[in-house]
Amino acid sequence: GGMAGMRGMGEPPRTRQRSGSAGPTYHSPGGAAAPQPPLVTRELALSLEELLTGCTKKIKVTRQRAGRPEANTLQIHVQPGWKAGTKLTFPGEGDQLGGPGSPAGDICFVIAQKPHPRYARVGDDLEVHTRATLKDVVRGQEIEVPHLVPAAPPLRARLDQAQLAGSRH
Repeated sequence: GGMAGMRGMGEPPRTRQRSGSAGPTYHSPGGAAAPQPPLVTRELALSLEELLTGCTKKIKVTRQRAGRPEANTLQIHVQPGWKAGTKLTFPGEGDQLGGPGSPAGDICFVIAQKPHPRYARVGDDLEVHTRATLKDVVRGQEIEVPHLVPAAPPLRARLDQAQLAGSRH
């Protein structure tokens, strides 16, 4: 036999059948590696709060192993500050198209951000829209905006005329 994960010379050719009667047969003459199953990509939608503070998500997946469904749980440790589009790949955690010893595909999770009712993420900044009257702006009124983290005190800002509709700060 060859090294773990490798096929050596003198080993019998491998034949693989996908589960189900209509599936293709994979044959690796001379012990050549069987084709890698396709990458499986899934979206993982997270709240703005989860992306801000980080979290751990347990994702249940069902994959094919030796022609049978198998349940597995993967843990994703979301780091504070991750953005939509961040990709996390779990090598070998996808479907296994052949029998025991055949290669298993990879699973890739792509982070998506759920819409937030108050805040919008723009790059590394957060935007919040609030209403103020012209009178409040002219007087330099102080406003309070709820913090993204509920336990934190509200954010305070003093309005000025440069913050009229359409301007950004």
